[in-house]
Amino acid sequence: MQRQPQQGKDGLVDLVVVDLHTVTLPRHDRRFRGLRRMLTKELPKLSRKSKLAETIRYALTRRDSLERFVLDGRVELDSNTVERAIRPQTITRKNSLFAGSDGGGRTWATIASLLATAKMNNVDPHAWLTQTLERIANGWPNREIEVLMPWNYRP
Repeated sequence: MQRQPQQGKDGLVDLVVVDLHTVTLPRHDRRFRGLRRMLTKELPKLSRKSKLAETIRYALTRRDSLERFVLDGRVELDSNTVERAIRPQTITRKNSLFAGSDGGGRTWATIASLLATAKMNNVDPHAWLTQTLERIANGWPNREIEVLMPWNYRP
């Protein structure tokens, strides 16, 4: 979906839709600056503890982030993508609280860290761990431990 910028009756440029996921505004959108001026002007007229005053202060203190979001269609409104990516690590971290002892918790954390590293290197954690444990059981030399790391894995 592609739309060219169109000038409205008020002389301001409307939204420009680049594709289904990207919406950008012209860099110097007067409406956006006008909103900021209006909020700054109205804030002193409100009670400092009112919910509206709190909301206006919140918006004004995060003005740079809001402008970045509005002016650059690539910026996401929320952090859901990142939260979904780290959810498995946080669940593992919470589960490690029930490891039984401090030593068990450290062992759990070490294994969870190695498995997460394997996943981040696009390595099947089960295959990597199986191969690594077999090599260690067969007397793999300590001086060559680097070869066993997930980023060096070769099936």
